[in-house]
Amino acid sequence: MSLISKVYTHPPFNSPEEKKRIRQRMRASKRRKGMAWMDRQAETFRGRMTPPELILWRKLKTLRIIQVRFQPQVVLLQKYIADFYLEPKRIVVEVDGSCHLEATRTVKDAQRDADMQAAGITVLRFPASRVFSDADSVLREITEPISTNAISDQQNAAEPEACGRRTPSREVRGVTEA
Repeated sequence: MSLISKVYTHPPFNSPEEKKRIRQRMRASKRRKGMAWMDRQAETFRGRMTPPELILWRKLKTLRIIQVRFQPQVVLLQKYIADFYLEPKRIVVEVDGSCHLEATRTVKDAQRDADMQAAGITVLRFPASRVFSDADSVLREITEPISTNAISDQQNAAEPEACGRRTPSREVRGVTEA
């Protein structure tokens, strides 16, 4: 017995409008696939935070007592992954490591901040070295705009440090909290 293969022929397009609709659906499908990739990437980052991110995350989780809930590693504007995001107040907290000192990275960070500010999102940047040395003052600086409901445009321009590899587990070895 022989197998008969069925030849599929695409139905002819009736109009240029139909072609346009099909192209739009294909583009939308590609955008959704790209967004799914960003979501998967953010999920990966959530599981492998850098040591300074993990320290700050532990501090930010204490704010849940006063109904302030930051979300870690959130996709924003369909092209950026923010370290921490507070949705009701539209605040992003970024922990910058030493790689943020590179010229190309500085330009990308400036563009990212401009895009977020244009969308009404306030970006607070803190160097990793400061999170390591004084996480409590960083937490106070984050909660100040939340409690006063006035966010300053002033950003911390101190030198970032210790960027790079993400820890393989949620636990930071050798780092103790005070």
